[in-house]
Amino acid sequence: MSRMLNLRGIKHNVLNAKQHQREAEIVAEAGHAGNVTIATNMAGRGTDIKINDLVKKAGGLAIVATERHDSRRVDRQLRGRAGRQGDLGSSQFYVSMEDNLMRLSNQNCRHYG
Repeated sequence: MSRMLNLRGIKHNVLNAKQHQREAEIVAEAGHAGNVTIATNMAGRGTDIKINDLVKKAGGLAIVATERHDSRRVDRQLRGRAGRQGDLGSSQFYVSMEDNLMRLSNQNCRHYG
């Protein structure tokens, strides 16, 4: 994802376990208008994203996920980032049919003809 954004000249931060020294700074910047932050599901846990007034006026923090986690709890935590402390926000998950979760779901589905 970071490589794709770099190719398009989109400034962004990557928040992962390797960035623990800069975690607070990256999370603080995530709440500002126009900022893009890529985060792994293990990053930024227990850290609130404070959004500024411009972001609030624009509809709040937008979370875009490129896969679902095997654990619903992790997905709910990510989705919850978009509406902390009564702030507005949105979340959207995009899942490929090749995603492991979809393959498991398809194996459990019954098809009726």
